[in-house]
Amino acid sequence: MKTNFKTRLLLTLLVSLSLSVQAQDDLSQISNTSKPRIMIIPFRKEGEDIRKIYEDDANRRVAIDKIREGFGARDFETVDFVEALEKALTEEAAFGSINQNDLLTKIVSLSGADIFVEVEVLQMMATPTGNAARIRLNAKDASTFNTYSTKVCESPKLNTTDSTKLIIRAISKSIEDTSVSPCLEDFLNRLQSRFVNIKTNGRPVRIIFSLSQNSDFDFSKEMQPENQPLAVVLNDWMKKNAYKNFSHLQGYTQLKVTFDEVRIPYNADDGQRFEPSEFAEKIRAYLSSRKFKVGLPTVSNGTIYFTFN
Repeated sequence: MKTNFKTRLLLTLLVSLSLSVQAQDDLSQISNTSKPRIMIIPFRKEGEDIRKIYEDDANRRVAIDKIREGFGARDFETVDFVEALEKALTEEAAFGSINQNDLLTKIVSLSGADIFVEVEVLQMMATPTGNAARIRLNAKDASTFNTYSTKVCESPKLNTTDSTKLIIRAISKSIEDTSVSPCLEDFLNRLQSRFVNIKTNGRPVRIIFSLSQNSDFDFSKEMQPENQPLAVVLNDWMKKNAYKNFSHLQGYTQLKVTFDEVRIPYNADDGQRFEPSEFAEKIRAYLSSRKFKVGLPTVSNGTIYFTFN
């Protein structure tokens, strides 16, 4: 009996050791995965002046700086928001006016970031057991503005009204220990997982085809040599040309065709980021080859719009 017990114990130890080695290999593969470049920016409401928000809100500046430090401690490359802002303001000023919505797009574009994270400092929570700071994080894709990950990090309830200390505790393990809090750690892990998934399976975009008022056909037009309606031909082309052939036709009518998700590659053949506008040009070239007259596509926040004339 003792021999059998020792044998079982030895087998259990060997299995545990094997699983431990496998887990270490998996972690090693994750740590070697390319990480995104990230820019931390202040959250703003529609039309608000993003520079004024940053300069006038000390709490938000503290949060942005500390979150950037935390990302850096996890070996994520970060981009300086202020530097990207100044570049964008210089370019926008050359056109004589600054539109705040266009400015955000310009900031993100000039930053070279893969992802930007909006930071919003919510109203402090006051309770009988202490005060707490809450910070909302929203990570978005730099090309499509699609959301990667969201999280609200809350500090422990402390007997203080010092908002700076409370903000730091929402992000860091303690005032002395500046390593990231479990909340920020979870946010980073989910962001990284989403980024790896998109690099592997492609970036999702929406594509919408519509008709101009002057169009003399609709999407039920029978195409040759396919003997299929135009909407079906567009669907077949999309499946063949989407990244890993992943596309989903949400639906179509005689006047509109909507793809709610089409995957495009994250990187082009030269290693540079493949933009939705590049896929739009590929579609336009195909439509031109079929003798269709289409205007220049509009690309906005992850959606590509085409209008048939």
